Amino acid sequence: MDQLTLLATSGATSVWALLGNFVAFLVIAVVFFVFALRAGRPAFISLVLSLYVGFGLFMVFPWKAQLMAGEAMTTTVAGLIIFGILTALPYFIMRKVNTMGHLSIGTIPLFILSLLASGALLAIGYHFLSLATILPATPPLMTYVVPTQYLFYWLIAPLVGFVVVSR
Repeated sequence: MDQLTLLATSGATSVWALLGNFVAFLVIAVVFFVFALRAGRPAFISLVLSLYVGFGLFMVFPWKAQLMAGEAMTTTVAGLIIFGILTALPYFIMRKVNTMGHLSIGTIPLFILSLLASGALLAIGYHFLSLATILPATPPLMTYVVPTQYLFYWLIAPLVGFVVVSR
């Protein structure tokens, strides 16, 4: 009986540690998933595509260096605000002109797309917005999201996911 108790508690501890390491990733994914369920699949696709447009605009924003100068926390907050504004504007435009009609994406594929979009957003945050000053990366995030060699794959993953799951 003691072995069974030890197995159960060590297994639960391992699962809890794994979830704790990815809590930021999972929280963002759940927020994306709930948004997709509440606002609809076309709104979710508009949001994810606007992240790409916002990222492109952020990278060429002419006053980025001046607005993001200073302390680490100020730089991070300024970067997040600029990125948020440059993402919100294309979202509202895409949402207005979105003529996708009926889009059939099941709940499980939608959650997978939410995970992929969460990874892309965290990759953008850690690589370009100095997110580590606000949200230090846990070792698993440092392994899977933060390395530069994975940036391309995290950025392309939601687009590939849309192509695969949309019918």
